[in-house]
Amino acid sequence: MAGYETSANTLTFAMTLLACHPDLQKRLQTDLDRILGDRPSSTWSYQADFPKILDGYLGAVINETLRLYSVLPFVPKTTRERPQPFISNGREYLVPVNTLIMMNTSAVYRNPKYWPEAATTGDDGPPAPVSSFDPARWLTQQNSVSAFDPAPGPFIPFSDGPRVCMGKRFAQSELCAVMAAIYRDHNVELAVKDDERDYHERWQEARRNAERELSTGVGFLMSLKLKGPNEQAKLTRRTSVGVDVSKRRFLQLGRDPDGNGLERQGELGEDNGDLESL
Repeated sequence: MAGYETSANTLTFAMTLLACHPDLQKRLQTDLDRILGDRPSSTWSYQADFPKILDGYLGAVINETLRLYSVLPFVPKTTRERPQPFISNGREYLVPVNTLIMMNTSAVYRNPKYWPEAATTGDDGPPAPVSSFDPARWLTQQNSVSAFDPAPGPFIPFSDGPRVCMGKRFAQSELCAVMAAIYRDHNVELAVKDDERDYHERWQEARRNAERELSTGVGFLMSLKLKGPNEQAKLTRRTSVGVDVSKRRFLQLGRDPDGNGLERQGELGEDNGDLESL
């Protein structure tokens, strides 16, 4: 599960959040263009490219997604055979031996003491993940490529200490590789039909649906995930000038009523049936 389930869930959250924020998606693509240019992915290198990607806007997107949707909403720790000192508000306590402590990461990652609150919009109810999604907070300056490193404690998506997640670097590499390969050449959009009539209104309705699902449609089974059925998204190839809608490819993702993943591909303009039926 650690090598697949956790990364797949983080990708789902990150790509849905970016689909709700086309302006932030564009900024991500601009940064990937700066790092990768038009080189084929077969020439990308862990040594040369991964550090730049992780310290750039994509790394910021991943951190902000993990802040809003930590893989585990709690991190378990135990004192085992020796009592351990614990300091809270300047006062020291002694935690007895064999005490299990469950750290509520979902609460810590939204604590306004460390993370500024955002005004909610539309149907983005508590805890307002779409409104709070701000990857730029992870960069030292608005246009910097240097990653922000928060104080110890408020952000530990891979746990911390001697038992930090041994798959941390693998997960970061996996997320960077997949998202760079997708966003360098494609957009991920909310699945709204591309005709001109009422497009804006239908896109806003799709975003409201996504906001509701990202706020109230999330549940914890073995890890934090969307319970579905989800608002759909589609993958479209990036274009530098106008868009010929009839030639755009799409990849549509969704779930059936039993929660099974579904995927449909094709070319817009074909007789694909009801694209919103997944």
